[in-house]
Amino acid sequence: MKGYSVYSKIHQLKERGFRKDTVAKCLSINWRTVDRYWNMTVDEYESNVATVCKARLLDDYRDTIINWLRDYPN
Repeated sequence: MKGYSVYSKIHQLKERGFRKDTVAKCLSINWRTVDRYWNMTVDEYESNVATVCKARLLDDYRDTIINWLRDYPN
């Protein structure tokens, strides 16, 4: 997900009467991103941000990797 500033700019331009494709060009973002945020409320945006929490793939191996780097610094 894009940041709140992009979401906010999309809605500001929407309120001024811009079309989706024009908003995408003005912000230099994909039209699909504009389409995703176009009718999204602030509450929906915040809930989506809360659910989009990507797990780090190497977190499970963090201690092992750190030990390897200590044992074999080269």
